Amino acid sequence: MSATGIFSAPLPFPDDPNDAPFHRIILDPGRPLLWPTEDRGLLAVSAGPVHLSFSLSAVSEGEEPESRDILHCRLRLSDASGRPWQADTWCLPSFIMDQLSAGNASRLVFTDELPKDWNEELESAMLVSGVRDFLDDRFLRTLVIENQIFEVPFKFQTPVYDIALPSAGSPASAIRLVVRISGLMDADMEEIPPFVVEIPPEQLLFSNTAYPDPCEAFWSRNCLSVPPVFRPLSRKDGTDPPNTGVSAV
Repeated sequence: MSATGIFSAPLPFPDDPNDAPFHRIILDPGRPLLWPTEDRGLLAVSAGPVHLSFSLSAVSEGEEPESRDILHCRLRLSDASGRPWQADTWCLPSFIMDQLSAGNASRLVFTDELPKDWNEELESAMLVSGVRDFLDDRFLRTLVIENQIFEVPFKFQTPVYDIALPSAGSPASAIRLVVRISGLMDADMEEIPPFVVEIPPEQLLFSNTAYPDPCEAFWSRNCLSVPPVFRPLSRKDGTDPPNTGVSAV
């Protein structure tokens, strides 16, 4: 049996299509950046707001209980001349729990504690829902949700994530992805009620850490994020406004 034969379908690779709709946002990296391009050049990005679009989808790793969904983000932006560029990033959904541990997320709030209109806005702004994860590093985490403390052993944990962008069109400083997390079990094997957390969108959009490893028959993770590699598109595919601070060099 081949390495990918244990799955019901071949393992997907990063050139798989992503048909999810694009969402336009403004990000401010706060510093100059250099992104590699497919022709071994660079996209030079000056400090300041950057207009870009992104799509987000989830690719199934398999149907086994320990299978995950891999997050696939497609980025698009236009340089100062109006030429559109596109790149793909891939990451494991455990990235979301990593943000909680690293302190890159907001405080945690139970879904039931949110105002009704806020929950309705969350549903209408959903990017991808039902994203499966599998956490099994056997370490214990502590989560503080509202005024409650939960000890969470990462042993056979299968949380589910719903990711939304309710702040699209807001100023760059106010844009946040909202993630609803459900299905986590505490140390007493009691299910923790669903809760939400906000994370900066660039933390997910530029997290390029996952790759399909046919030798292992599942997706593996790089310790460091690989910079996204941009490739030019035809001008008819460009819908984002030109970025005066972005140039191909």
